[in-house]
Amino acid sequence: MFQAGFDDRHKLFLLAASVIIATSGCAGSGNSSSGTPLPGTSEPGQAIVLEQQTSTVLTTADSDQTGWDLLWQSQTLSGAQAQSPLLASAERFLDHGHSEIATSVLQLVQQPTLNHSQVFDLDLLQSRVALQSGHPHTALAVLDRHKNQTMKPAQQAEGLFFETVAYLQLEEFARALESARQLEILVIRHDLDSVYPMFLHHLKSMPTAELGHLARDTTTPTMAGWAELALLIVEHGWNTYGLARALGRWQRVHVNHPANRYIPARLMADQTPAGPAPRQLALLLPLSSVYADAAKAVRDGFLSMRQIDTNPTAPEVRIYDFGDRTELVRAYYQRAIDDGAEMVIGPLGKNAIAALSELDTLPVPTLVLGTAEGLPADQALGFSLSPEDEAFAVVRRAYRAGFRRAAILYPDSVWGRRMIQAATRHWKKMGGTIVAQGPYFESASDHSRVLKRLLDIDHSLARGNALQDTIGRETRIRFIPRRRQDLDVLLMFAGPAQARLLKPQIDYLQAHDLPVYSSSRIFSGRPDPVANLDLQGVIFGDIPWLLVNTGRYANSNTFALQREPYRQTPLDRLFALGIDAYSLVHMINRLRGNLDQSHHGATGVIRIDESGRVLRAISWATFEDGKVTLLPRAAISGDD
Repeated sequence: MFQAGFDDRHKLFLLAASVIIATSGCAGSGNSSSGTPLPGTSEPGQAIVLEQQTSTVLTTADSDQTGWDLLWQSQTLSGAQAQSPLLASAERFLDHGHSEIATSVLQLVQQPTLNHSQVFDLDLLQSRVALQSGHPHTALAVLDRHKNQTMKPAQQAEGLFFETVAYLQLEEFARALESARQLEILVIRHDLDSVYPMFLHHLKSMPTAELGHLARDTTTPTMAGWAELALLIVEHGWNTYGLARALGRWQRVHVNHPANRYIPARLMADQTPAGPAPRQLALLLPLSSVYADAAKAVRDGFLSMRQIDTNPTAPEVRIYDFGDRTELVRAYYQRAIDDGAEMVIGPLGKNAIAALSELDTLPVPTLVLGTAEGLPADQALGFSLSPEDEAFAVVRRAYRAGFRRAAILYPDSVWGRRMIQAATRHWKKMGGTIVAQGPYFESASDHSRVLKRLLDIDHSLARGNALQDTIGRETRIRFIPRRRQDLDVLLMFAGPAQARLLKPQIDYLQAHDLPVYSSSRIFSGRPDPVANLDLQGVIFGDIPWLLVNTGRYANSNTFALQREPYRQTPLDRLFALGIDAYSLVHMINRLRGNLDQSHHGATGVIRIDESGRVLRAISWATFEDGKVTLLPRAAISGDD
């Protein structure tokens, strides 16, 4: 017998899903109970900016409560008391990219029981859904219902925030600027979150040519200043020194610009080094080994950053190739120190790091490209893109989305076994339950046997056969096997080719409604909208270098030549690792042990704990109609 808590959650899911079915085709019309339009695919820029506004709905909800928790809480209450947790539940689901569930939860809201404040909260959520669905006119129509009405300052601010987003989506920049100006008055008066970072982010997300036209052609000096600021960030975003100088010039020209109050300072706070940078760096890599391709990708990313660093005091870089001779790593390390290296980056590879760990001390700061276990903690830092880190990120994202009972599908390989071990350990530690797990062979094309066992289809078929035997073979019954109902999420670890085989078979076995989470391996880095139709709805995490196509990430000219051999291949992630390794040379003193400090890098939002472990918050996306669509970062404590 399944746990009662899960039974209740499953009933709630069916209740929410039934609303989707009942309202499809009429959502957004006057016949809908709440008038909420059905959600569509959010544009990457929209997803990112919408997460930055603090919601007024969730201020009364416990930060640890999931959308499911709040939905269940609403079902234990009645009347007006049930509406606040319903609204908060919808907000939680929106935060995690589950727009369909959020929309159906909003359809459960009983409008006649809402007070004035709750009505506005409902419409704020409706406008957010509309914006994430690419319907700014709908969002503005919803918000217009409350023009000139009395409301809380935080609600008024959130309404102006969404109004600004809507006008930006419509490219009505003068109106967007006016809404932002009105919101800024509230920000100053009530100490609220400013809209200006979102405003700037949207401009950075525009194509460079359009941004240039806006800067030249607008008749509004304030708007021209915003466009010029966005342009210089896109052009100099990877060059800290160049960005600082460009910002200084911008500030001298735009002395009274509203952005001048804090945005340049915020921009540089993320980039500013703490203390002088090393004058000489050593890069310790296996360039002539069987791992040569990976080592060269790291090297080229690292040297690309050095090449664009216009700081006259930028460090000299010397490269040491230890090839396949990991036993020589200590000798090469010592040679780098003797040559004057003030910091060492490397080695790359588990065995090479193990060889280095035999040293009793490290005379200079050393950023190993892997885990730093066994190395002196005072000087060593570990920076990796390990499977264990990815498994943890997937598990945390799914758990924070409110899922608790998981099935895990993984390949019968070294990588697969590392993923299942890490995922199982972290999922159980968080309090989740592993309902089922199963390996599959990567060489197979038919995974039906593994999936039927994982989803307990075999037992359902057996029940159908038993029923047929009871009735007799003379009367044939039509029986559709049903998947097990005691799980609420599937963690699927697979590369793109296998995932495209697995997901359609999962859907065929009556599990099309089961949320599926995966790791970066599912994404090749190459757009493939036809083949990726088979991955519809799968949520996965990856580095922003591969997922974000706006702002400085879109300024490909900066790294075009060096990146070309790796573009749209898995090695592009190691190229990004090299980029961030160079950035960390200048950031270590500021970041280490200060988890409130971060650096927005190519591999994610980077922090460094007291032990020297580099922590990364990656980006999240889903496959929608064959295209990769960014999801908003979860609006909860800690990054995903």
